[in-house]
Amino acid sequence: MHDQVAVVGMALRTSGADDIHQFWDLLRNGRSGRTELSHADLSRRGVPSPRYTHHEYVPVTYPLENSLAFDTEAFRFSVAEAEITDPQHRLMLEGCYRAVENSGHYIGSLPGIVGVYLGARPSNHGALIGRELWEQADTLDLTRLGIGNDPDYLSNRVSYKYGLTGPALTVQTACSTSAVAIHLAVQAILAGECDSAITGGVSMDLQDAGYLYREGGIYSRRGLCEPFMATADGTVEGNGVAALFLRRLDLAVADGDRVLAVIAGTAVNNDGRARAGFAAPGVVGQRTVIEEALEVAQLKADQIGMFEAHGTGTSVGDALEVEAASHAYLGKGGVSRSCRLHSIKANVGHLAAAAGAAGVIAAILALRHEEIPPNLPLVHGVTPVELGATPFFLSDEVRPWRRGKAPRYAAVSSFGLGGTNAHLILGDADDIQFPRQGQRRGWQLLPLSADDPTRLTDTVRATRTLVEEACAEDRHGIGHTLRTGRPALGVRTCALVPADPAEPGAQWSPSDTFTEPGDHSPDIVYLLPGQGGTASDAAHRLYLAEAEFRATVDRGLTAMRRFVTQDTYARIVAAFEHGSHTGDTQVAQPVLHLVSLGIHAVLEHLGVRPAAILGHSVGEVTGACLSGVLSFEDAARAVCDRATAMADMAPGAMFAVRASVEDLHGLPEGCAVSVVNGPRASVVSAAADAVRPLLEWLDRRHAEHRRLDTSHAFHHQSMTAAATRFAQQLTQTDLAAPRIPLMSCRSGDWLTGPEAADPVYWGGQLRDRVEFARAVRTAATRFPDAMYVQLGPGTSLVRAMQLGGVSPDQCLAALPGEGADAHKSLLWTVGRLWERGAEVDWAAYAEADSGLRAPAPPRLLKTTPILHPSLSGLTPAIDPADLDRRTASPAATARTEGAEDELQPLVEAVTGCWAEVLGAAPAPQDDFFSQGGDSIAAAQLVARLRSIFPVDIPVHLPLTARSPQGIARALDDLFIASIVNS
Repeated sequence: MHDQVAVVGMALRTSGADDIHQFWDLLRNGRSGRTELSHADLSRRGVPSPRYTHHEYVPVTYPLENSLAFDTEAFRFSVAEAEITDPQHRLMLEGCYRAVENSGHYIGSLPGIVGVYLGARPSNHGALIGRELWEQADTLDLTRLGIGNDPDYLSNRVSYKYGLTGPALTVQTACSTSAVAIHLAVQAILAGECDSAITGGVSMDLQDAGYLYREGGIYSRRGLCEPFMATADGTVEGNGVAALFLRRLDLAVADGDRVLAVIAGTAVNNDGRARAGFAAPGVVGQRTVIEEALEVAQLKADQIGMFEAHGTGTSVGDALEVEAASHAYLGKGGVSRSCRLHSIKANVGHLAAAAGAAGVIAAILALRHEEIPPNLPLVHGVTPVELGATPFFLSDEVRPWRRGKAPRYAAVSSFGLGGTNAHLILGDADDIQFPRQGQRRGWQLLPLSADDPTRLTDTVRATRTLVEEACAEDRHGIGHTLRTGRPALGVRTCALVPADPAEPGAQWSPSDTFTEPGDHSPDIVYLLPGQGGTASDAAHRLYLAEAEFRATVDRGLTAMRRFVTQDTYARIVAAFEHGSHTGDTQVAQPVLHLVSLGIHAVLEHLGVRPAAILGHSVGEVTGACLSGVLSFEDAARAVCDRATAMADMAPGAMFAVRASVEDLHGLPEGCAVSVVNGPRASVVSAAADAVRPLLEWLDRRHAEHRRLDTSHAFHHQSMTAAATRFAQQLTQTDLAAPRIPLMSCRSGDWLTGPEAADPVYWGGQLRDRVEFARAVRTAATRFPDAMYVQLGPGTSLVRAMQLGGVSPDQCLAALPGEGADAHKSLLWTVGRLWERGAEVDWAAYAEADSGLRAPAPPRLLKTTPILHPSLSGLTPAIDPADLDRRTASPAATARTEGAEDELQPLVEAVTGCWAEVLGAAPAPQDDFFSQGGDSIAAAQLVARLRSIFPVDIPVHLPLTARSPQGIARALDDLFIASIVNS
């Protein structure tokens, strides 16, 4: 498959169709995007009355709806840059984005070397702006004007915007442009110049509001494009954009891409002088290019079921095309009336530079839907030409084209004025054996994002509808695509759905909030609980569900086997393999340790790493392992030794009490406050014979209390001998300073290197009071904006963080408690961390949950129309009513609130100059680059500032200061320096 090229994504916009689904509906139902304009329409659009009242004027167009719409923020353009950029370039940029998105990939993170092969029709957009602004030299930037309009930069801009490093070529062969671009892209992939390629074309004429008919020309007097009809009298220009994403077939299959079609063969040639004139078609060249494509594809003509023709709609051009194709097919095994002839020009007009790519998309849609659409003119009763004994036939209805044992093939012709011909053959892929998918998670985690809350609401709604109607296989594909094929945008949420729709329970578990994470990934602080929560059920579920968890636990079990009795080891293993529960300290603490290590391993594999660790009681020993104080094997021994030493002490009990330390003054003998979790959250430990007196004491004071699942009184004077014994055992262990900040629960402050290396510290740590409330204050002071994640079972530590003033939105519990599905809870934690800006390695996630890419809701883009002010009244193709949707000039609503009072005049000056250069006024803290700035814009901004302020302003200032307030401060410093040095 390394010598075949697959089409894995496509995007299209034409008259009457905003996407490929609407395009197929247009073709299948024999409809047209054609529009006839009234005199009132033409007058409103600025067409001169003498022109549109001329008896030869044809007021027909194939308009492209929202042709000026562009999302400057999504494509990182300033408003000024977007205004000066040819709308064709903007449409092509969006078309490339959509084609890759359609494949289930994100254009900004494509693997391998990606080429770009695009083309556009000639445009006078830049020339019109240049003419209108020629007298305003200070506002006319010829460099930016050239970049925004010259075809040289069309493909380069796409490569630059998305970091694509393959060849970037702009193709110009008139009407065959995009077909030739596809041919070049295919050749580049086969030659190894790139692994994949984005290719296509765009045709958008801002002047298109009808035309003056000229006898002998190529345009229709009646304003009807009717290829292969007896009444055909010419063509009508259309407007549209079409893009394809191509990949080497073996790479596409390995990546789980949907293979929409395989390109079996392509050929390109030129008529040379074998034509009646430069603008006339040539039979020999057309016949030869078709024969060459068949030879490359190693196919006979009778294997082609659909022929998407160039179809000029002129009587001469159509006749010559049928003659050339018939000669080629009959000489290559063609059979009379075996191939369906079709041309989309009847539906959408002649798309010029986009025609070939649009024809390919039509052919692919026919293959995918197993139908060949009707010839539009026949649907409306027009008489076709006589095709006689040619291999071709026409139809006025949809014709079935079922997939069978043999692959089906469609051919697409595209011929350029001047003689450059292209012919493409594409068809079904042979039976593809996708790599066997590995173990799938029982829940599909769906990360969802958009550029603002309104669009995210729509995205959530669309995703929910799609998921609830999907089978298990499609659910898996949707989840995989959302995780690996969509960008993480500024407003986020997530959802969980059962992988199997037949699974009982909720079918859709969305996050209840939308989150707007900051520019930087948040710090993450791990909370490791002590004994008191039940871990066995979670241990069992996660052991079965997560490979990284299981591998870590197995490694830990292997290490622990040497340090515990055979019976104890068997019970530890049973907790993971069978979910057996026990509160026995010798089992509970090792299980808790391994559960926390296992969850850490899962999160680490996904790229999530802690900035600090807070361990509670035995959790601090686990934290010592994660922070580097103890090796993995030494930590396993330490936990087992610690648990055994504590278990050998006299039994006792522990009670969580809703009371402060002061409230607990005067406890009965044999009782002590062993843990302080918050202002009114304490734990009291009691010797066995002190339990009854303690309960009576608590009841008399109406103190709420709950017995914890422990067999002993930890952090209690009864543990003194255990502390000494454990410290002695650690003297033979290498102890290091923590590499990650680790909290001491004895002091409530960060563990120092000397403390970490002192066995006596670790002995006292199991006996002395846990000052967790103090630890919370210390952590919250250092990491006020962090996400606090409790790795072990329960929610006790996240509640303690909240009692210490940390926002509930910053607290997550990976295993929130009894009755919760531990695996679902862990995945939910991953999703919530991603919501809040944490980097999650979705490729690593896919190692245990990979899938085939599937259609998923697209990114919703703004549709604000953008047109350079100088072109007002000069674009008849645009209905002025469409421009009324533009917002008021951003420069008129400059935001400077929040700036320092003394810098306010400077901030306002910078804001005004910024708006002139980038087209939109910023807020004081807006970033120059995020608003579309670059080195050219920086030079322009500095030039404007120099004309206002008599100081030497460095040309790179906007690239370093980067915000209006920052630039204003820098200017203020320059003023002071100029005074001091004068």
